[in-house]
Amino acid sequence: MTPSILQPPRFQLEDFHREFEHMPGVANLSTSDTSPWGWHEALQRCPAIGHALDSTRWQYPDTERELIPSIARLYRATPETALLATNGAAEGIFLALSAVRHTSAGQTVVAVPTPAYGAFAGASELLGYHVERYRYEANSDWHIDEAEILRAAGCCDVVVINTPHNPTGHMMASDLIAEVASRLQRRNGWLLLDEVFQWAHDGPLEPISSNVVSIRSLSKLYGLPGMRLGWIAAPEALVDVIRTLQQYSTAAIGALASKLGCAILPSLKSFARPELLESNRTSLRDWASTHADVVHVVPFDQGTTAIIEFKSRLEEREIFERLRLEGVILAPGKRCFGEGGPRPWFRLGYGVDEGSLAAGLAAIQRTLPAIGV
Repeated sequence: MTPSILQPPRFQLEDFHREFEHMPGVANLSTSDTSPWGWHEALQRCPAIGHALDSTRWQYPDTERELIPSIARLYRATPETALLATNGAAEGIFLALSAVRHTSAGQTVVAVPTPAYGAFAGASELLGYHVERYRYEANSDWHIDEAEILRAAGCCDVVVINTPHNPTGHMMASDLIAEVASRLQRRNGWLLLDEVFQWAHDGPLEPISSNVVSIRSLSKLYGLPGMRLGWIAAPEALVDVIRTLQQYSTAAIGALASKLGCAILPSLKSFARPELLESNRTSLRDWASTHADVVHVVPFDQGTTAIIEFKSRLEEREIFERLRLEGVILAPGKRCFGEGGPRPWFRLGYGVDEGSLAAGLAAIQRTLPAIGV
């Protein structure tokens, strides 16, 4: 007899990508990644990666002596802060939440944003946290409820902040982040700061305070998501716990990711695409203003994603199917993020190449007569 199997919290966004991310013949505007580099393109920008590949041995990498110094050069010297390489930001989020939960006595309460990347709430539930939510409000163009996050900082053990925010593209004000960290510090709480949509080469990066765990990666803005290289910056005592948890799970990052990271990090700016992102932001805003009678693209600041709302009586699912049949994939808000709004909304990723963005917007445009009110 087969044992009964209890399902963990479903990761709706990743389930969606599993079904649609690699669908041929459509413009995929559901992703939050910047257009990925090809091998030869990467080699042109950083010839050192060819040597890195040739010198790779398929052993456990010596990240402490080889890779961590390269990451550390992005930061201002802070003796209290330690660094740990992770298998992308996804592992970083899970390990950081696991470490804080492991070091807490009794029930641990975490405040996570909504809508947001599903790992924040899903991993927290899986680890036994009590999950509270603070909102980006649909009725105020998806801006954050500042009073709500400050209340959370005064009563929760952990607060998760993602800035620039996925999916809205809003930047959280630095003074608000600092106030959240300060309120948490007074009660020995932690701020988990997901900064994967911020440039890492503009540095030097500085931790806000000693109770902050910062997570970054090369996936979202640098076009290297399949490399699976991220890192955690946190106080040494917590990093020591996180390192132990990693030893029990993935053991380490891969040898190739470590070697390539050593080569790429000194030339990280070469892999940034600020011109592409700014050009695509302009194209998206111009397109949205032309079709404002049917769509509303919520004003956004940075990152790679924006929210597009449809002024339609149709349900989210029907809009999605019409878009897909016309040749474009967007991430449905309620299905992927568990959050509805006054109008059907979708996450639109504009970090793709200009041709894909143009093709995707053209496909959306072709559906508007059938979608509009």
